[in-house]
Amino acid sequence: DSYKKYDNVGFFFDEKMEQINAKTLEVSYNLKIKSEVIKSEDFVKVCEEKNEIVKKFPFIIYLKKN
Repeated sequence: DSYKKYDNVGFFFDEKMEQINAKTLEVSYNLKIKSEVIKSEDFVKVCEEKNEIVKKFPFIIYLKKN
């Protein structure tokens, strides 16, 4: 299981991966836009976190073949 959260002045995003059983993986994402306008002093942090999230898509799951 894993949980990642990004919370800044521009948005809130979280990602939760949970293995339900040996054959089931549940992935959930939540995105909430907090502001349409971002101050210049917050812009770099918001962009860095956004880029961190985007780099992880799409994610690939490899399954062992029996």
